[in-house]
Amino acid sequence: MLENINEINLEDVEKYSKSLKNLERKITLCNSTIVETIKSKLSKENKEIKIDLVGFHGQTILHMPEKNFTLQLGDAKLLSQLINTKVIYRFRENDLKNGGQGAPLAPIFHQLLAKKKDISLPIIILNLGGIANITTIDKKNNISSEDIDGEGYLMHSGYYYKLTRLKKSPPIQYLGNLVIFKWQSYLTFVTGMLLLVVIYYYNAGVLMVDKRVLLISPSYAIIISLLSLIISWFVYDLLCKSKLIENNVLFISIAIILLALVSFGLTKLFGPKFAILSVGLIIGTNMFGNVFTVIIPNQMNIISSSERGEKFDMSLSLAAKQRSIHNNYSTFLVLFIMLSGHYSFLVYHKYNWAILVLIGIISGLARHYFNLRGRNIHRLNILFMSIVALIILAVIIFITKY
Repeated sequence: MLENINEINLEDVEKYSKSLKNLERKITLCNSTIVETIKSKLSKENKEIKIDLVGFHGQTILHMPEKNFTLQLGDAKLLSQLINTKVIYRFRENDLKNGGQGAPLAPIFHQLLAKKKDISLPIIILNLGGIANITTIDKKNNISSEDIDGEGYLMHSGYYYKLTRLKKSPPIQYLGNLVIFKWQSYLTFVTGMLLLVVIYYYNAGVLMVDKRVLLISPSYAIIISLLSLIISWFVYDLLCKSKLIENNVLFISIAIILLALVSFGLTKLFGPKFAILSVGLIIGTNMFGNVFTVIIPNQMNIISSSERGEKFDMSLSLAAKQRSIHNNYSTFLVLFIMLSGHYSFLVYHKYNWAILVLIGIISGLARHYFNLRGRNIHRLNILFMSIVALIILAVIIFITKY
């Protein structure tokens, strides 16, 4: 029989397997008695308390993490039958399989204890028992549930990803591995401008100027086009930096009015096809300006503050988010304008500017529905309104065409 369980080795496990089985049963029965006692006491104190799970560690008799081996005495299946409750077990074994040292619960307990006692970090805790464990809790790596501002899941290329939005900076060692999506926007704008120059500006006399609308030289047409992009950006940027941005309804109303004025004005300067395209160019330029002058610079400032261990200016984050929301709501209309050359009912309609504004409003409503849906808020009335408005618009276009 075993004389000293602390000196057991692999050979002893095989040699005394029958004795260990009997000992395992006794340990399991002892634990079942303890659980039943606790359940009885809880039911007397509070009948609403119900035990859903029981964690069963067992008695460790051999632990060799360097050989990826550990052995605990305790029959979890038997315990589950005896107490009529689900039992979770094999803590050490699974921790070893996942690269740990076989002590998965101690670090969690230590972290909760440090938080409960409000102990200053960093801290090292020694768990001294049959097997000693050291837990290091570094302040830089300490991200608690209170630091999380939202979570979601993403599926891409056959894999699931968990996304976590933080209220504060992540651990400093992760800052160097940040992926910042900026070059996609930059390249899109640069290639778009190149196509504008090569296709339209180079052939301005044919593709931009329409003598039936306004007789101007190709050079003037190009200058007007460039000025419309520059002036529109400065006006939009000024509005975003004003107090108007604090009132969503007022800001959106002014944006719609400006969209109508710009669309109407451009149809009186250029040919109908380039006039509609110019509206898309203005919105696209504003979207690029948001990324280039606000979103990315603000993000880089926030990263720099985090690297220095300083608290970043929250207004930078809010401003970047606001511009990102504007880009989000502009996407559908820009995509529509990119394809507008195929829609003669829009381009050559006598009220093409008004139709474009209405499509902008409808696309904004549709985008708003999908944005709310992404937050698990289902407002089908918004989607229904946009669909009905689109149908009515189609009928009006058909009637006024003749």
